Amino acid sequence: MPVKKYPLPLIKRASQITGKTEDTIRRWAKAGCNISDDNEVLSWSEAKGHAPKNVRPISPDDLKPTAPPRKQPKAAELAILDSLPAPKEEGAAAALKRLQGLELIFYSRLTSALTCPDRPDLIGIANSEYNKIAEALRKYEKEVETARRDLGHLIPKREAQDGARGAALWMRLGWRLWLSSAIPDLLPLADDPRAFKAKAEETFSEVLAVALRNSQEAKLSIPDWAMPVIQEEFHIQ
Repeated sequence: MPVKKYPLPLIKRASQITGKTEDTIRRWAKAGCNISDDNEVLSWSEAKGHAPKNVRPISPDDLKPTAPPRKQPKAAELAILDSLPAPKEEGAAAALKRLQGLELIFYSRLTSALTCPDRPDLIGIANSEYNKIAEALRKYEKEVETARRDLGHLIPKREAQDGARGAALWMRLGWRLWLSSAIPDLLPLADDPRAFKAKAEETFSEVLAVALRNSQEAKLSIPDWAMPVIQEEFHIQ
């Protein structure tokens, strides 16, 4: 059977008017003393041979539960908080950064609570707080990633790899095609570097344009998001 708990304000009040320790008052309460009644508490004290002290009438404030002392953040937590974006900084990136910093703080508090196995109440509170911030972080990261993907800021890694591989393949094929078709026309211009360069750029752009068109129907094609960039860089119309 669990031990009965007695209100701490009443324990302190009875201790104050009798001069006895709080442990003694708890023993009296366990033995049947109504510690919410000043007269009965004083009767118990007199029966034990103790003269009562000057008694102040009990007030409603005496019965209010005392608030637990507020804990100040640790130095490590303050360092994390100082490194986070200020609340006035709006935007998803700043909000996500703040959540990530809070996750570190609440994880540290949970690990500290776990070192006190005799305080399951502290462990439960720390675990609940950490789960809340972790769940909020998970949801927010998912929302941010989804928004960035919808805006075209993110693509799957496999798609990016296939795009890079396709671009490299068709650039290589275009280079080889240009070498075999353009060299005969370039050799007569070997003594004129400026004309050689202009002819080389012109013919390579033409050959590459053909290669890019052919890539659109190939199994390993250049993705639509990469094609405009390549055409712009090589001045392909």
